[in-house]
Amino acid sequence: TPFFYKALLKVLAKKGKIKQTQETPLEFANAIALPEVEAITKIYYDVRFGGYKLTDREQHNILIQLIDIKKRQI
Repeated sequence: TPFFYKALLKVLAKKGKIKQTQETPLEFANAIALPEVEAITKIYYDVRFGGYKLTDREQHNILIQLIDIKKRQI
């Protein structure tokens, strides 16, 4: 699992949003219904299953999105 997706799951778990083992990442993202979570999950699929390599800018943008999610009430 890519580092950024593990970080996303950790941030969400601290907010009480825990992905169940039977949920796909997309199902979990849809249940959270935050654009940042959905965007990170899409990138996760591209990296994990499509062999996509993140650019430095994309990695930076993901970190910014994770910080935004940390600050939000969900």
